[in-house]
Amino acid sequence: MNSQKKSCNCTKILKIEYFTYIPFIGWWLTAVFKKDDAFAMEHAKKALVLAVFFTAALAFLGISFALVSNQARILRMILTVMVYLLDITYIILCIIGTQRIFTKKNSGLPFLDKFAKIPDFL
Repeated sequence: MNSQKKSCNCTKILKIEYFTYIPFIGWWLTAVFKKDDAFAMEHAKKALVLAVFFTAALAFLGISFALVSNQARILRMILTVMVYLLDITYIILCIIGTQRIFTKKNSGLPFLDKFAKIPDFL
């Protein structure tokens, strides 16, 4: 009988920071499980800033949509298109952020870097 131990290939385990830019929950997963990793926490802060900004923008558009009368159909259509454009923009920025994690880059979105320094509570 051959009693050799099987070797564990641990390099195939997914890293939690790969999920940072999953809309609205990814930053939380990284903040909880990767507190000591500065690279992961920097991306978690960026993902949090993105989520807060797009949530606020969509809430503002939703309230605006509710306040516009039904007779202003063109304005309602413009608000609806703006909601779709914001959703597409958010998804694209999440994809860019995830790509930056895979390539181990910490820079890339200068406007986001400025606001990512604000949430120091993470």
